[in-house]
Amino acid sequence: MKEKIRLLIDEDMNLRLAEALRRRNYDAVHIQEVGRKGKTDPEQLAYAASEGRCFVTFNVGDFVQLHSSSILSNSPHSGIIVVPRISLSEAVHLLSTFLERHKREDMINELRFLSATNF
Repeated sequence: MKEKIRLLIDEDMNLRLAEALRRRNYDAVHIQEVGRKGKTDPEQLAYAASEGRCFVTFNVGDFVQLHSSSILSNSPHSGIIVVPRISLSEAVHLLSTFLERHKREDMINELRFLSATNF
């Protein structure tokens, strides 16, 4: 049986996003909730991988670069989801829809860009 995607949400995103996703029975935690605020992006991605969590962020440039570096150095990660800067309710809907259609195994070493046009 395939496992559900577990999320680690970047500190630049609304803390309430994790709460809203948990209310919908998704495993989501925010950087602030796990005491990792202020860590570098590579540290955050490594932590997400160690926890088996897909990293969710607005930060396109840095995480595209980190994804490429990870692939080139054969350092696996548990996935990166880039979400546009949209309202909290839109982000919840977008991520919920994505999480219903994908499993944890689908995201290993993957970089996905979500937008309303994806669905």
